[in-house]
Amino acid sequence: MSETEDFKSVFEAKAEVMANVGYCLKTTSKGLNYTYAGEADLIAALRPEMIRCGLVLSPVSIEALPIERYKTRSGASMANTRLIVTYRLTHAGSGSYEEIEVLGE
Repeated sequence: MSETEDFKSVFEAKAEVMANVGYCLKTTSKGLNYTYAGEADLIAALRPEMIRCGLVLSPVSIEALPIERYKTRSGASMANTRLIVTYRLTHAGSGSYEEIEVLGE
C-alpha cells in the first residue's frame, strides 16, 4: 500500500506505520551516564511513514496539573510540572481518528 486512499481507517494506517517503522534505538549523549531515545529521533523515524500513510497528529487539549514544589538534597528549590495532553491521530483519507491521552512531566 502506498497511497493514502488505500487505507480505510486510522487503525489500518497506524498498523502500516507500526509494521514499517522499527525500534527507535537509544543513544548516549555526551556528558550523560545513560542512554535514551530522544524526541527528535522518534520524529525522524515516524514522520516519513505517517506522511506516506496519511496520518496527522494534533494536540486538542492540555490540562496542567498542580505544580509540586520540593527541595533537593542540597537545599535547592525545584518545581515539578505535569501536563495531561490529548492528541488526535487523524487519517486524512477517511477522516477517522483516535484520541490519545499522555502525561508529560
